[in-house]
Amino acid sequence: MSDKSGMVELIEFTRREMLRQGLNQNELAERSGLDSGVISRIFGGRQKGAELASIEKLAHGLSYGLISFLMVAAQSISGFQDVDLIETYQQLTPEARVLALEFVRMLAERSARGTVRS
Repeated sequence: MSDKSGMVELIEFTRREMLRQGLNQNELAERSGLDSGVISRIFGGRQKGAELASIEKLAHGLSYGLISFLMVAAQSISGFQDVDLIETYQQLTPEARVLALEFVRMLAERSARGTVRS
């Protein structure tokens, strides 16, 4: 990863993906259920960080589930190539994907509070 924060890189990836899909901010807002002003502030760096719920809505607006979106973003940003992990996720049942999403949310909440241990 570069010197930029992970959130800045995630936002830049989101913008690139939006453009790759031929969408503009208003179309992404409509598809994601977010206000176009919120998307504009996120992309313009005027909204300090994005809540997990907003990231999930952006992911859905770009036709991804949250975990798939984060995995594709990680692959794009850092050259992450853990094919086994991606294939394993894709083979999960819908119920297992829900559990995986809840686990990611729990980690994100703990990370935000600074209580994640390595």
